[in-house]
Amino acid sequence: MESGHQNKYIPWLTGFILVVYISPLIIFGQDSHVRIHDNIEVNLILLKLLAESGQIFGQHDAIIPNLLNGVPRSAMGSEFNVMVWMVYLFGPFPAYLLNQICIRVIAFFGMYFLLTRHLVGKDMKPLASGVSLAFAVLPYYSPVELSVASQPLVLSSFLLIRRGLDRCTDWLVIGLIPFYSSLYYAFIWFILAMSLIWVYDLINEKKFNKKLFGAIAMMSTVFLIVEYRLIYMMIFNSGFTSVRTDFINNTPSVPPFFYGIHKIIIKTLRNFALGGSFNNSLQTFFIIPSAIIGHLILFDRRVKEYLLPFSSGLIFLSCLGFATYQSGLLTPLKEKIYFINIFHPYFIFLQPLLWFVVFALSLKLIINYVRRGTLIASVLISLQVLYGFYYHDEIQKIRKPSYGEFYSPVLFNEIRDYIGKPNETYRVVSIGLHPAISLYNGFYTLDGYFPNYPLAHKKAFRKIIAGEIKKSKKLKKIFDDYGARCYVYSAELEFANWLYTKNKNGVIHDLDFNTQAFLKMGGRYIISSVKIENYSENNWELLKVFENDISVWRIYLYRAKELNQGNSRSFS
Repeated sequence: MESGHQNKYIPWLTGFILVVYISPLIIFGQDSHVRIHDNIEVNLILLKLLAESGQIFGQHDAIIPNLLNGVPRSAMGSEFNVMVWMVYLFGPFPAYLLNQICIRVIAFFGMYFLLTRHLVGKDMKPLASGVSLAFAVLPYYSPVELSVASQPLVLSSFLLIRRGLDRCTDWLVIGLIPFYSSLYYAFIWFILAMSLIWVYDLINEKKFNKKLFGAIAMMSTVFLIVEYRLIYMMIFNSGFTSVRTDFINNTPSVPPFFYGIHKIIIKTLRNFALGGSFNNSLQTFFIIPSAIIGHLILFDRRVKEYLLPFSSGLIFLSCLGFATYQSGLLTPLKEKIYFINIFHPYFIFLQPLLWFVVFALSLKLIINYVRRGTLIASVLISLQVLYGFYYHDEIQKIRKPSYGEFYSPVLFNEIRDYIGKPNETYRVVSIGLHPAISLYNGFYTLDGYFPNYPLAHKKAFRKIIAGEIKKSKKLKKIFDDYGARCYVYSAELEFANWLYTKNKNGVIHDLDFNTQAFLKMGGRYIISSVKIENYSENNWELLKVFENDISVWRIYLYRAKELNQGNSRSFS
């Protein structure tokens, strides 16, 4: 993109577009639509529980009693996490909003610094601004916080340190990012990549780069400090048996070799072309065509630009590695090496960074070697930004409940007031809606979604739903082979749909529920968004139906009768 008088307006334009992208959360507040699945149904509620528990700095074996009849403090994450303190200081929704703002702003400036300082040069600032804007409006998986969005900023700092051009701010970036990102999901692989660069310098240039080695050691050390509870739980806490031990070893069976290779090829191509749910780079329609044009230019003009094919190759290898891990061919290796089971191939979280490096380098070639290349690059960037806007939660989730509708605090306050007992004196379960809603509104639950709760609880809870599990092989596999969702399942409900709002008028005709096991675990009330026709057979009584104009839920409140008031259905 050629420099000119009009280019001075580009920073203002990109800033304005970024503000427009963020503005729905600010304007609509809790009426905003946000991702529910694997987001506010689990991560945000866990942060809220920890922030309100009084156990942020608690002992490892302290119990957070609200969730799943109590989970140990060591399983709830670190007190050195920025999001915990955002929730503690400002509340869940303001923290969610601040997190979104931080993700977008840091993604934009980090990519801009990376491109202008290392990849496309300062004479192509308009190109850097456009690509950075497109990177900033990706549909980031917000529970991993800055794990993906900050990678360009961190990479820029590492590269400056490698070249000896570092400043204090670069060391601050490396030292502070661990407090606001995940080692497990992304940065363990990022640090590994930086280590390989250091080894390359050592071998190729016979140079022991002390600064780069120090930066890698520093970030690794800070991450180990931040994640000390996770390390303690994995290595030292022999008294806690996590539910993870029950599903980690349930790896796919080994397929026939050639069928496994076929699966790997298909999944590799699919991941390369389409991306994934948690690391979506939106590369399909505009980035990949740009990359094809860029590679054709390299071949046709014999341009010595090795970073473009290298970055593309890394993306392909990451897709291949992820597909191979999922294929089942590595099952014998997984059974022998515990580390492979623990650390899944989340190097796919590096793909957004790599795809946008490919995008920027391809557009640079288009500008330099194609007639009207500046116009073509501008159109491609504009379309990519619009593509990012299309994936905005306010568009994609418009048919789902909003943040406020999902949690419905007014309705659930009515339920709590109707019960009229201290929350800690009884336990509830939910049917047809996520247990996170009850947890958000102060109830103590036997159910929940958490991949690190005690295995003993899963085994006890299974007795409650054993009758329903017997009805469905799918439910048996979901609970027995995984079980992170410790829910009251029904074979009559869609597993993937735990949003049975009042417009759906959901009904369960025959729920096989072991009320005796439920009462033994301290259960008392059943909060259901579907009508359960055989509730009396389960030794329940229907207390009241709750609904109002501002909630999407119609809640049937049932109470399990005491053991001497009747016979409950039991599992066999």
